Amino acid sequence: MPANNASLYKLEGFLEWLEIWEKNEPISAVSDQRRVAVLDWIMSRYSDPYAGARREPVAENYWFAKIPWTWHDGQVVVCNFWIYEAERRVVCDQIGTLGWPV
Repeated sequence: MPANNASLYKLEGFLEWLEIWEKNEPISAVSDQRRVAVLDWIMSRYSDPYAGARREPVAENYWFAKIPWTWHDGQVVVCNFWIYEAERRVVCDQIGTLGWPV
């Protein structure tokens, strides 16, 4: 992470959506490895919320990402989120699992 905390983004709603994802997934799909991959990805949003994400045509600040290292049984964990650049905020809209291809 950058040394200057002023350049970091504030994350909102990610842990709540992580809990919802864990509760809604079959126990076999929420392995420790997948959980760590999702947490690592969430933490990476502090310094660069755009990394590995694509903007969705719904709105200029709405983004979608496939979370690396979460592929399991033909499915991958994904996240939709809002980036409010002027406020340095990233707000999770949802975390879920989608079937491949995504």
